[in-house]
Amino acid sequence: MANRTPSLTLRLQPSSSPPEDCVVVEDVPAGVRAGKAAGARVIAFRTTCKDPDLRAAGADWVLKNCSQISLLNDIPDLMLRLLDA
Repeated sequence: MANRTPSLTLRLQPSSSPPEDCVVVEDVPAGVRAGKAAGARVIAFRTTCKDPDLRAAGADWVLKNCSQISLLNDIPDLMLRLLDA
């Protein structure tokens, strides 16, 4: 399958972190654009929109839903694994 995203591990910081260290989770292009405008990386769920629309808005990752995110660690930093999209 073309354009598959490999599994990825993210380390997330508390909300006092600068935007570039944050990840926004969205399901509509306007939310994706807002997250990117804030300087964050964006995970988009394809629950309400199609992949091309979410990617065109700037989504860094597009996933089916939250079942493709798993918690790896929460101490001292929150770490997530994003499964193949």
